[in-house]
Amino acid sequence: MSALWAALAIAIASACVGVMWKRLRRLSKVELPSASVLVERARESSGANAEAARVLLELDDTLIDVDGATHALPELASALSRVTLASGTALSLLALASNFGFSTLPRAGTCFGVGVVGAMAVSYLGRLASARSRAIRAHWTDASAKARRQISGAALLAREKPNSSSAEVS
Repeated sequence: MSALWAALAIAIASACVGVMWKRLRRLSKVELPSASVLVERARESSGANAEAARVLLELDDTLIDVDGATHALPELASALSRVTLASGTALSLLALASNFGFSTLPRAGTCFGVGVVGAMAVSYLGRLASARSRAIRAHWTDASAKARRQISGAALLAREKPNSSSAEVS
């Protein structure tokens, strides 16, 4: 019976590490567009003749999506490492309780060790994901600031152009 607890601990730790690995891989595939690409996408999404305010709102929606995708990973890593450690501890206690004796100590130690190693692996992957998330958010913040300047500058030029042409006519 205690072999079942060890196998269950291995399965839980592997699942938690797998979830973090999958999230980290998904995070590494996040696109990092330039400011001009962001401006073009925001204009396409908001329509051909959209005002600058609508284009800026579209850009804000994109930034909110990116922030939501990158912000939850540290909390997920910490929750998964707790799950892995708690399950390894609980399953080691169950292995000891199911057939108490010296013969169950290696399997109970295996359960606990798997929980500890799984928690360390999830924490490591979580730190990598946090660093990558910070880099992605920094890039998007910088690109969006440049895109805002481009959009605002284009809107100011569009406003000044009719005024300058009407002044020439008078």
